[in-house]
Amino acid sequence: MICKVAYMTFGMFVGIVNAINFRPVWDESSQKCMRHRSIYIVLLLLLLPLQVAARQPISAALYAGGETHSVDFQFSEPIDIDPEEDGDTFGLGITYAATERWHVSFDWTQSDADDVKISNATVGLDYHLPLGITNLYGVVGVFAGAGTLDWQNKPPNFDPLNDDLKSREASFGPHLGLRYDLSEHWSASLSYRYFVQEFNTNAEIGGELIEFQHDNIQTVLFGIRYHL
Repeated sequence: MICKVAYMTFGMFVGIVNAINFRPVWDESSQKCMRHRSIYIVLLLLLLPLQVAARQPISAALYAGGETHSVDFQFSEPIDIDPEEDGDTFGLGITYAATERWHVSFDWTQSDADDVKISNATVGLDYHLPLGITNLYGVVGVFAGAGTLDWQNKPPNFDPLNDDLKSREASFGPHLGLRYDLSEHWSASLSYRYFVQEFNTNAEIGGELIEFQHDNIQTVLFGIRYHL
């Protein structure tokens, strides 16, 4: 690890020195040379994360599982409606192993209930702890991101001109799970996430407003991951 850091630091130093000494032969104006030199340095700095990532373990995952949530609604009169409170979930993920224990993950999941669709994109930081059994690790972490809720099947009698049945909200929460390494390049995982997230939507029925609140979103996912 120390050798990798030293190598990358040396590479950064050489790159910056080259950027400072960069002289476009086709431009004699010192002002333009300075501008092009600045652009070169900015591009170099933008490419540094890719340079670092290329030297660190990266993995890609597919997820499948289930989701539950709570639904509350308010209406001035009795209404015959029974919103779904669970659905099937699938997702994709990319993980960057900053160290052997600390991993940064980028995940996208989508949950489909009969009436609503909930999608979330998150960035997470996880700690992988060996559990004393060969190739088995416990995973504890946190995540943050944003998501959308969109009604797929509108309840009956909704006024299509006055509906607001889509919501975008930020999210964060804890992540708990297990990871088992199947081979050098393959691993399996089981994970639980609780989303601190509240979606609010509303619609009109006969001129009366009905308000929906979806929260307490939880997912349990099985994942299969390929390590590059």
